[in-house]
Amino acid sequence: MSDSTTTSSRLAFEILERLLAHDSLKQNLQFIHILHFLELTTRIWLEITPPGQPRPILLPPKVGNLLGGILDIMETNLIQLTWQAYADLAETMYHNSSWQLDDVLRIHGRSHEIDCNSARLGEEMVVEARLFTLCRGVLPIFSKSLYCRYSSGTCEGISKVYNMSLGESDLPNASRLSCELTGPLVLDAFFLYAILQDKQNRRETLSLPHHGYQNRRFDRELAERNYRMAGTGQDMWAHACNRCMKIYQGEDGNWCTF
Repeated sequence: MSDSTTTSSRLAFEILERLLAHDSLKQNLQFIHILHFLELTTRIWLEITPPGQPRPILLPPKVGNLLGGILDIMETNLIQLTWQAYADLAETMYHNSSWQLDDVLRIHGRSHEIDCNSARLGEEMVVEARLFTLCRGVLPIFSKSLYCRYSSGTCEGISKVYNMSLGESDLPNASRLSCELTGPLVLDAFFLYAILQDKQNRRETLSLPHHGYQNRRFDRELAERNYRMAGTGQDMWAHACNRCMKIYQGEDGNWCTF
């Protein structure tokens, strides 16, 4: 028996043992309810327990409402009792959660303004958005912009390939926003990634304008990077090796490079 099978068996036994020990849970819930409850809470763990804070005794109301809606459990007290009985198991499973419940979160997540990987740091602004993934399709999310007052092929081709293959799904999506990936989105993502990578290498903090058109917000940083990269600003501008340059001796005896 493999380690993963042994772990799964132990988890199943622990879930069942606790279920049988609670009369209210035993009378109203089935094993599959508890299993889905645990998988869902691990997926939105940071919404339940923000970084640096202890695990709460009670679930936040909107999380309880979300779980109740997905599991078809209308009694709030029953959801909270399930949390009290299994919170420690959920915390243990947090770093090993799977992606199997993307579809139910895709349908129910928007109405409760919960995404699958959230954190609360600084001054938070939530914007409804969507996440274009390689293996999981298009997921409805809420992008949380964290503001600190003191912190300093073609794009269309990529979007068409994604929309025609990876982004297709027969399941309904509750997001009000378009689930079509566009060229400007790909271009924005490319520029933002390049700027963030450059800032990280230079150990600097990226600071963008909070207002104005989205396609102009990167202008200042891009111009600064382009000016710095011109000429000798590139890391490898003076680089030479036996892979990118060849040295040979000509018929006249002189050494040449190409």
